[in-house]
Amino acid sequence: MFELDTPECRLRKGFLAQAKLAGRSEVSVDESREFPIVSVRRSTQREERPSDLFPQCRQMLRMSPDSFVFVYTNRQISVIPANTVAHLSGDGIRHPVYSMTLRQFFRGFFQSFIGDNRLNACDDETLRTLRDDTFANSAALLTVSAE
Repeated sequence: MFELDTPECRLRKGFLAQAKLAGRSEVSVDESREFPIVSVRRSTQREERPSDLFPQCRQMLRMSPDSFVFVYTNRQISVIPANTVAHLSGDGIRHPVYSMTLRQFFRGFFQSFIGDNRLNACDDETLRTLRDDTFANSAALLTVSAE
């Protein structure tokens, strides 16, 4: 959650995120290039343990279109829109997907291109309720004020 409260502007918004470690069966990152390529593979029905990434993305998207997957490697964090992941076909093939760096993501978030105004909280109780409503394991509140 992010709150900006200055004499010129007042803004409250947030986003939903699911963290994934690269190198698992569903997400991989090719870091050999200047701009890493993130690939996602949707499980097939024949797999013994299907990926939980796709149901998680669909669940987040039911709550907010501003939902993302944060993919962690030892060197960086890449961010994929959950909408991109939720619409991949289920053929078991790795698909390169649109991703942005963590810096690009937060630049867009703080410039107000990313964020859902329905996901806002300005106190611990509201944040806790919002976390429970979105089935999130954790939540964070960032406040900027003129004071």
